[in-house]
Amino acid sequence: MPLHANAISSSTPPDPLPKLAALDNTFGALLLGTYGSLLLFGLTAHQTYRYFHLYPQDGRILKSLVTTVMIAETLTSIFCMHICYHYLVKSYSKPQALQFGIWSIDVYPLVTGISMVISQSFFARRIWLVAPRFRLVVVVAGILCLAEIGFFLTGSVKAFIIPTFQQYEEFQWLVSAGSTMAVTADTLLTAVLIIVLHKSRTGIRRTDSMIDVMIMYAVNTGLLTGVFNLLSMLFVRAAH
Repeated sequence: MPLHANAISSSTPPDPLPKLAALDNTFGALLLGTYGSLLLFGLTAHQTYRYFHLYPQDGRILKSLVTTVMIAETLTSIFCMHICYHYLVKSYSKPQALQFGIWSIDVYPLVTGISMVISQSFFARRIWLVAPRFRLVVVVAGILCLAEIGFFLTGSVKAFIIPTFQQYEEFQWLVSAGSTMAVTADTLLTAVLIIVLHKSRTGIRRTDSMIDVMIMYAVNTGLLTGVFNLLSMLFVRAAH
């Protein structure tokens, strides 16, 4: 018998890897979501570049708002990548590590909430300036935004205190409540903005065409965001 065959037959077989739990509807879903969010992050970075290139005359407040949103979105993408790397690469073959939260996943709800509130404040300010009779709606949306950031902040604090995902399940409603506040605020602000723009029609084709474009922009940036937030919340509830 050849020497190498004897060596192979006498060698000790490697220890089997521990059996891993199915990750399709947990970290697998997070990984797919991260892929999609990184594509959208690229679009956000491109839009930010075009904004500063095309509108250098805008005021400092608006430029600061855009910069802050870009920073928040960058942090969100970094956190998502860190979460995926920690659980799916660094903790590979360590099933016990999948039970515990890490700082990036704990702070993620708060950073996401901050990004949402900043974006919503832009639309709220626009309605406040161009439609004074709807300022009460803006106030209501502002209260919802404060409640939203409060729920997300509490959810992040609880995540740092509670070590395991299983123990955190009873506080998952905090994140769901924050998402509900975000969806409601988005819907209110978008609906009012569409109403204001629709009533601004003059009958002149060129002007009305511009208004139609603005309405489509409001739907794409406000209503669609709210729809995806709602779907995200429903998927989280369905997973539990």
